[in-house]
Amino acid sequence: MSDHEASSLDGIHMLEGLSPDVTQALVKACVWRRYSDHEQIIDRQSESTDVFFVIDGHVRVVNYSLSGKEITLEDLGPGSHFGELSALDGQPRSASVMALDSSLIAALPQERFIHPCCRRTRLFLFVCSALWRRLFAILQIVLWI
Repeated sequence: MSDHEASSLDGIHMLEGLSPDVTQALVKACVWRRYSDHEQIIDRQSESTDVFFVIDGHVRVVNYSLSGKEITLEDLGPGSHFGELSALDGQPRSASVMALDSSLIAALPQERFIHPCCRRTRLFLFVCSALWRRLFAILQIVLWI
């Protein structure tokens, strides 16, 4: 898939059900970038607040134990998103994310994410549900470490 062919947010689960006008405005607001194998996309504790959409490829969300052991929190593929927590609370990133293979990622600035999220109940509920699923998954990992 070429980057030009993929410059669309079709298939992003979080955005399903948005009107074509809203989706097109989000597409135009995104910064599109291809990351190579094992390239870092965001670093834990960074101050960025963008929301990221996986258009093509796969990424891994990781954190580190006090002893420095890498802990995989989640692997994500096309149609997935990450970074919404920092977009919502404005706090530093809670995990690092790296590309597992060549990955096309669309980064949506915080201010362009918050507006549709607050005005569209379905999108807001999707974000809340995704955050809850991630919290539950992290709790499962913590209980088994």
